[in-house]
Amino acid sequence: MTGYPRLKPALFRATVGALAKRVFLSRGRMRHPLDAVIDGAPQLDPNLPLAAAVGQPSARPGT
Repeated sequence: MTGYPRLKPALFRATVGALAKRVFLSRGRMRHPLDAVIDGAPQLDPNLPLAAAVGQPSARPGT
């Protein structure tokens, strides 16, 4: 998988990360912009068919 979020330092995870986790769990969901760029991930193609986007072999370009 490319572009997966990088792990934060241990101090961050133990302090701010733990607080954020409690907030998300108390709300029962996480909210974030779905069109946000992920560092290291390839640029998204809005014209890519869904089947190709999810990686179905028969829908990959060039196959």
